[in-house]
Amino acid sequence: MRFVFIQKHTRIWRITTMCRVLEVSRAGYYAWRARPLCERVKTDRVLTAKIREIHDQVKHRFGSPRVRMELQALGFCAGKHRVARLMREAGVRATPRRRFRVTTDSTHQYPVVPNLVQRQFAVAHYAVNQTWVADITLSRRGKAGSISQCSWTSPCAASWGGRCGPASRRSSP
Repeated sequence: MRFVFIQKHTRIWRITTMCRVLEVSRAGYYAWRARPLCERVKTDRVLTAKIREIHDQVKHRFGSPRVRMELQALGFCAGKHRVARLMREAGVRATPRRRFRVTTDSTHQYPVVPNLVQRQFAVAHYAVNQTWVADITLSRRGKAGSISQCSWTSPCAASWGGRCGPASRRSSP
């Protein structure tokens, strides 16, 4: 662990200073650096790459048990604790699918507003405040919750670029 720290911080501090402070020999550090990686570390790196690949393929839905089953299907031998450790070290986590939540209550006791438009969306004459269109959008914003956005527009204003009435009947560019 000390040698890994020294290797990561060689651009910040001198190797001799870090070896003295961490009480390791300089020769020991250079011998460690020259040693090849053990098979377990090499296999862990290959497994981690495969875990990331599987995780992306399944849209981040699988946890360690299902990732382990996928690895076994691909011919890799790894235990459940090893796969869980590799996923944890790589920062790979399963994200659960959001539950479908019904947001419309059709059995309420409130009066229903009559439909005055009757699906006739064409405005016959150009007058202000005759027909309005509304849209309510619920946007999810991470873990903070959601934001309701409501917009109201007049079809007359939308069709004439914000200008209503007979005086504004110019040809659009």
